Amino acid sequence: MIEPKESGRPEWVQRLGELNRRIRVLSIDDDPNIAEAMGRALRNYGMQLIPCYLGAQGYWVAATEKPDCIVLDLSMPFARGEEVLQWLKSNRQTAAIPVIVLTGTQRMGQERAMYKAGADAYLTKPAPADQLAETIAHLVLTRPRIDSPPDEPVDLQDEVELAPSLVVSPVPKDVV
Repeated sequence: MIEPKESGRPEWVQRLGELNRRIRVLSIDDDPNIAEAMGRALRNYGMQLIPCYLGAQGYWVAATEKPDCIVLDLSMPFARGEEVLQWLKSNRQTAAIPVIVLTGTQRMGQERAMYKAGADAYLTKPAPADQLAETIAHLVLTRPRIDSPPDEPVDLQDEVELAPSLVVSPVPKDVV
């Protein structure tokens, strides 16, 4: 991890302050209370949270908005986090975006499986806000931001076969 400087503030906090933009974090978690708490905590570090409550919605937002980092829950209805991670890492539009798995479930071998599937970090709930913010900062500050060239439109048609449930499974009315 990144070490503190003599000023007492961790270096990563100082480096975040030197950026000319806010770090955009996509949260894919079905619990709105988690998203609200995460948003408040990350604002203290100059980060902006984009909340999504369904896996398919998060997948779409990741491809169209290109956040700096994604925080992904595993236990969600309609599309488990494992599926969403697979979609994200299989899509050329989203494969380079760092993904942090943040989950309240712990199954034997789960952490290893998530790293093998492409997760960049794995944290368990409740994770302290400073630990989450530092993990996000570390992943974002150590990787260049990947954007589509201005003349390259975002086209998810090629990705439909990776996530067929995004197309054929409508969201039940009671969820919206």
